Order: sequence, then C-alpha cells, then structure tokens
Amino acid sequence: DEILKSEKDMNAIAALIDSYMDGTYKEPKKVSAKEILDGKRILFIGNSFIYYGRTVAQVGKSDLSIEGRTDTKGAFYQLCKANGIDVEVINMTFGAHTLGDIIGDACPRTNDKCYGKNHMGNLTDKKFDYVVFSPASGDKQAAAFEEDCDKLMSIFREANPDVKFVCLGN
Repeated sequence: DEILKSEKDMNAIAALIDSYMDGTYKEPKKVSAKEILDGKRILFIGNSFIYYGRTVAQVGKSDLSIEGRTDTKGAFYQLCKANGIDVEVINMTFGAHTLGDIIGDACPRTNDKCYGKNHMGNLTDKKFDYVVFSPASGDKQAAAFEEDCDKLMSIFREANPDVKFVCLGN
C-alpha cells in the first residue's frame, strides 16, 4: 500500500514537472484567509503550549462548559476578527495534559482539579471545520502520540468527515 501511494505521489510530481516543461502549468487560484476561515468552527486542543503563546485565552481546569470554553479573547480569534473573519473558537486546552488525558473518558491527573472529569463531556457538538492540536512533550506523550492522534481524529471525523487537522509541534 505504501509503495502504491509512493508511486501515485511520484506520478503526480512527474505530471507537475511535465506541465512546467510543456507550458501547460497553471498557477493555483490564490485563496484568502477570509475565504478559508470565514464562518468556520475551530477547536484548539492541547495544553499550555497553546495558551501560553496566547493563541487562545487561558481557562481554568474546572470549567468544562462550552460557554466557558468559547474563546473570544485569544490572539487567533482577535486576529480573525481584526481581518473581518467570523470564526467560532472553542478552547479545550488544559495545562500539563497529554492529548490522551483530554480525549479519554476520565482525566487521570490526580493532582489537578479536573481529576476524574471527562474533558470532552460537554463538547456535545463535535462538528468542527478545523481541529488544531498540540501534543504534550515528554516520554508519556511520545509513546502514545500515534494512538492519541488516531483517536482524536476518529472522534472528530465521525462528526465531520471533512474536518481538517493542524498539529502544532513543540
């Protein structure tokens, strides 16, 4: 399967090179951020790597409500707003958490206010256009990264098969 995928990729690259060589190449249509994001629903999920960068506003670990996690103060929302882009931003970031801690049935972090809580429990509408996620650092997240990504993606693809994912590396 990987070989076939690789052959398809190579054929696409060859076709692109041929189009340059024979003069039939056409520049792709440029699309603005407004065209891409306007009216979209975007979820940020991860830990403090996202909110310390002010991408979304920091929210306490005990507030799991959608109302409390709808973000209008973070830099991403404000940047969109300043450019006339209407977005809904939901902030599911929790300090010191792995992706598995957040998407699991019960938070395993015994030293946090959110211990035993289902972080995703109040997120009843999982239909998002974009899910931006940031894995934790460290061995625990590294060992579970692939499994966590698969689970995270399946959760949101079930609600919207066309959802797009953005992984913020750290």
